Amino acid sequence: MNRPILLAFAWCVLAAGSVRADPFEGKIDMSITTGGGLPQTIQYETRGDQVRMNVSGKGQQVSMIMDLSKEQMLILIPQRRMYLVRPLPAMGPGADSGPGNTQPTTTPRDSGLVHTGEKATILGYPCTKYTVAGQGGTVEVWATDELGNFAGFGGIARGPHGGMPGSAPPAEWEQALVGKGFFPLKVTGTDSQGRSFKLEVTSVQRESLPASEFSPPEGYQEFNMGSFMGGAGGYGH
Repeated sequence: MNRPILLAFAWCVLAAGSVRADPFEGKIDMSITTGGGLPQTIQYETRGDQVRMNVSGKGQQVSMIMDLSKEQMLILIPQRRMYLVRPLPAMGPGADSGPGNTQPTTTPRDSGLVHTGEKATILGYPCTKYTVAGQGGTVEVWATDELGNFAGFGGIARGPHGGMPGSAPPAEWEQALVGKGFFPLKVTGTDSQGRSFKLEVTSVQRESLPASEFSPPEGYQEFNMGSFMGGAGGYGH
C-alpha cells in the first residue's frame, strides 16, 4: 500500500472513530407493554446531561426532565400547567432507593449484567444481547453503544398508571445499564410482580434540540408536594 493510500485509510479510520464518539442528541420513541395492558408510548429526548421523557398512556400524559449534572428532575403536568422539582432517585447496581445517587455503584449486590455474545442489528444499530437477573426472573436486554448512556426512567413509566414518578425504585435492568455506555433498543422479561413486560424502541431521530425543551414551559408554576397532591385531582391514586 503506497503512502497516499495509507494516509487516506488512516484518516478514514480516525474519522469513523470520531463520529462514533460524538454524543447522541435527538429523540428516541419507544413503547412499553406490561402484562395484558395497553402500551405506554415514551418519547425520550436527550441533549448533553439533560433528558426529557414524555409518557402517554390510558388517556393521560406526564413529562419529566432529568438534569444529571444537578441530580434533579422536573415533573411536568400539562393538564395543570405546573411542575414539581424532585431529586433524582438512586440509580446504579446495588443502589438503595432514594435521592442523590445517580451514579453507578460497586457493591456485593452487583447488577448481574451478563454479556451473552449474541449480536443483532435493530433499527440500523448494532446491538449486543445482555441478561440481567431480577426479582421476577431473567430479563433480556438488546443494547447498542451508539446512542449514549441510558439514564433510566426515574419511575415515570409507571406514573400515568398509578404512583408518583420517582416514587418507585428503578428495575434491576435499569440499574444495570446506568453508566455503562449502552442504550436499550429491546427489553423483555418479567417484573417483580410476575407480569410480563416488553420495551421496544420504534424510531431514532438524531437532531439538535432547543434548550427550551429541557426547562418548564412558559406559564408553568412550581408546586410543592403538599400543593401537588392536594390539587392534582387524585393523580397517582
